[in-house]
Amino acid sequence: MSDPLFYKRFIGRLLYLRSTRLDISFPIQQLWLTQPFHFQAMMYVLKYLNGCPNKGLYFRHDSPIHIMGFSNGEWTNCTNSRRSVTGYCLFIGSSLVSWKTKKQYKISRFSFEVEYRTLAFTTW
Repeated sequence: MSDPLFYKRFIGRLLYLRSTRLDISFPIQQLWLTQPFHFQAMMYVLKYLNGCPNKGLYFRHDSPIHIMGFSNGEWTNCTNSRRSVTGYCLFIGSSLVSWKTKKQYKISRFSFEVEYRTLAFTTW
């Protein structure tokens, strides 16, 4: 790759675009390296975006706008570290606007502790 700085700037723009185009989130998270293969994959993402410009968040004018969130915590899901896994997803109307999963920082001794931390993680 002749100009890694150009590549990183372009990935930054795609990361910004990801806030309204959730369908490109997974491919973009894989493009953090500046190898020729990753540049080629970025070009595939651009071709995809060019081929379907009308995708994105969709809010119907006749449906009520309400915020809905779902969360879940798995107690000691990782057998190596004994840390629990937390996840959430948030919707505005019928459109998914935010989601995340990650391991909790602290080891929980009880399942209610995991659920309490998951609730705090979701509402933060």
